[in-house]
Amino acid sequence: MKWSTLITSVFCLILFFSCSSEDDTTPIENPTPKESIYFPTISSEMWDTKSLSDIGCNETNLQPLLDFLEDKNNKGFIMLHNGKIIVEAYMNGHNEASPWYWASAGKTLTTAVTGITRD
Repeated sequence: MKWSTLITSVFCLILFFSCSSEDDTTPIENPTPKESIYFPTISSEMWDTKSLSDIGCNETNLQPLLDFLEDKNNKGFIMLHNGKIIVEAYMNGHNEASPWYWASAGKTLTTAVTGITRD
């Protein structure tokens, strides 16, 4: 028996036995209404905010996270939930107005703009 046939057979068996035949779609009794995603207006310089407790996060774990990020030489950290700012922190001598080379985002923005212009 060839290795490729053996590997294919094992993969098919794993898929077959990992599938569930039971219906796992139990409805949620009281679904919470989805919050719409917030977008600030173009003329505004202020963003709406939420607290960590509003989204059910443990606030005591925030400071150790920020300390870890500072130790790893991060310049800033922002956490958003549905477009609203939950946490915005700057470290290592940076603030929201500090210029910083952002190569990773540049690649993403370039591909997005290229895709938009092709349509």
